[in-house]
Amino acid sequence: FRYNCVHSFTEKIEDEEHLVADTGNNCESVYQYYYDCVYCDAISPTESWESNTFGSHDLDENDYCSTCQATVYDVWVGSTQITSKNASDVYGDKTVSYNPETNVLTLNGYKNEGNVHKYDDGMFVAIYSKGDLNLELSGSNEITFSEGGEDDETAGIVSEEGGVTISGDKDAELNVEATISISANAKHVIVCGGTLKLSGTIGIMADSSQIKGGD
Repeated sequence: FRYNCVHSFTEKIEDEEHLVADTGNNCESVYQYYYDCVYCDAISPTESWESNTFGSHDLDENDYCSTCQATVYDVWVGSTQITSKNASDVYGDKTVSYNPETNVLTLNGYKNEGNVHKYDDGMFVAIYSKGDLNLELSGSNEITFSEGGEDDETAGIVSEEGGVTISGDKDAELNVEATISISANAKHVIVCGGTLKLSGTIGIMADSSQIKGGD
């Protein structure tokens, strides 16, 4: 008896085996992947889907990319890397902006329900910075996750090699639901203002943490 699968090419898998050739070649080209069959794991020869991840920048020694003609910063909000072109209004809706001179990332009514930057194997991060990050809150801001399986870790805010300082007025708040809400392993997390509501396995992971203001 031979089983002939009636394929249903609807499963999305992001790996080299499913990658469509000649996609994600640079920072202006998104990665595309062929669908997988949910029944037999066959890969569709023609049906593909478009991810929200672009290829790499071609950077010089000053972190300038000649392809997109912008200076590129080691700061990500969701799947979007901040550059000199988008820093003043990252999403075009006034919810996120970045000042590279002061490392200040301003969140103004920002809502993230699973738009992630993939950091390390199995780590999904909403906001990532390579170095120090100063987070300025305005209004009500929220980070939750819809991506990632039960074996994947999620993190709301990660500073890989620096510290995180959070400020905001008395009406500003940030609600984070993640495995790790805020991570700054190499340095500190300092809360100077605003209200933080952290839900998950670990609230703050840092060498040290201080509450100087806010809740």
